[in-house]
This record gives sequence, structure tokens and C-alpha cells, in this order.
Amino acid sequence: TLSLHDALPISSLATLAKNSWGSTSSWGAANITSAGSIVAGLTASEIAGLDLTNADAVASVGFNELYSSEQLTALFTNYIASGSTSSLTADNIVALGSLACGATDSQISTMSAAAYYGAAQKVGSLSSCSDAQLAAYATLAKNANAFGAVSTWTAADVATAGSVIGGVSSAEMGALTETQITSISTGSLAQIPPSVFAGMTVTQLGYLSSSQANAVTSSQNSALSADQQAALSGSGAETNNNNATTTTMETTVEAVVPIWPAFQPSP
Repeated sequence: TLSLHDALPISSLATLAKNSWGSTSSWGAANITSAGSIVAGLTASEIAGLDLTNADAVASVGFNELYSSEQLTALFTNYIASGSTSSLTADNIVALGSLACGATDSQISTMSAAAYYGAAQKVGSLSSCSDAQLAAYATLAKNANAFGAVSTWTAADVATAGSVIGGVSSAEMGALTETQITSISTGSLAQIPPSVFAGMTVTQLGYLSSSQANAVTSSQNSALSADQQAALSGSGAETNNNNATTTTMETTVEAVVPIWPAFQPSP
């Protein structure tokens, strides 16, 4: 049996929430925690009205990656309004989840490298950050208080950094060792900007596993030279690989918590 959360578009669920709980500025922490992914059905101005001072509420909202860049910016701006990025702890960043991709590259640059390091695995698991944000997080990752210079990253470091590998420079990409390259997950590899991915040498592309080679996106492939493309094919990339570079947002989402009878008037 389908629940309301399974059957209705997220925008309709957000409307139900507003009809039951009132304007977003009146939602309490319990409401926001219950709403979770439904927040993705709110406008940026409605998101600005949310009270994101409760850690559980923030974690619930940041658990998914259904948000547009505008929504992510609104969420992070709201969250950080009463504090500063420089004071964020590792636990704060972990709790932010996808909201960490709502910070500007300038805001990310003021975060503590040690705090980032403690939350590196969470940040590296995200797929919503822009190229500029990945570059900013990579700068933190290269700090001595985090992983240090890319040339020193172990296989475990590369795996933990995750998608942030896409923030290194083209030159740094071209200097990765075989061990480092084979430690990049297929998901993280697909997020490397084409201009950075093109920094890989023919030899490096030969290190890719078949699954990695087939995770290369059409945009990344197009940025390669003929020799590089041949090396990619030699690693097992299927002809005319058109791996999608974008993710389609589902019109319905899985409930973070059961949404009905959660829509009850606020006390």
C-alpha cells in the first residue's frame, strides 16, 4: 500500500505540510525533522523562514540531495545566519549533509581544515557541489591539518576524499599514481570536471578499471584527445559510452519518516 509520501509529488507534500503546520516560519523543530526531504518542495523564500537551529532538524533536512543550487544556498545561508563558517566543527559539517554544498567557495575557504578533515567522508559522499565548491573543499583537503599535499594521499585518503578529488588541479590530476587512481570510486570519478579529467595522461587512463572507464561521462570523454580516448577504450570503456552527467530529480521521494499522520497541527 502506497503512503502519501510515495504517491504524491514533493511539491504537493510541501503544500500539505504548509496547510497543516502553517507558514514555514511557524514550523517547530519536530515539524522540520518530520518534513525532512519534503523541504525540497519549498521555495527559497519559504526555506529562509525555517528555524534551522536544531541539530536533528538540520540533519533530517540535509539527509537527501533533492535540492536545487538555489535551495541549497538558501538552506546554508539560513543555517549559518547565527554563526560563522570558521566556527563549524566536524560534527556540524557532518550534520549539514547536502547543505554543505550550499556554502559559497569563499565561505568554504574560511572553514577549519581540521573540521573538514573530520567530516571528509561525508563531504566526499555528496554529489550536489559545484566545481568551484569542490575546488574549495580540495584546498581544505590539501591543508597540512587535513590530508596534506595530493602527492602524499594514500588509497584510503583518496577513498575518503571521495568527490572532492574533482577539486584538485589538472596538473595534480596528471600526477596521480596508479594506486591513487584505482582508489577513486566510479561515482566520484564521474564528478571530476572535464577540464580536470583531461589532465590524466594516456598511461594514467590505462590504470582505470573497466567499471571506472565506463563511469566516464560523455563530457569528460569529449575533453580527451584521440590518444586519451583510445587509452580509455583500452581500459574497457564501451563504444559510444553516454553515461549521464546529470541526475533527474524524482517527482516523488522516499519518506525520511512516515508523513501521515505526521501532518498534525502544531501544538
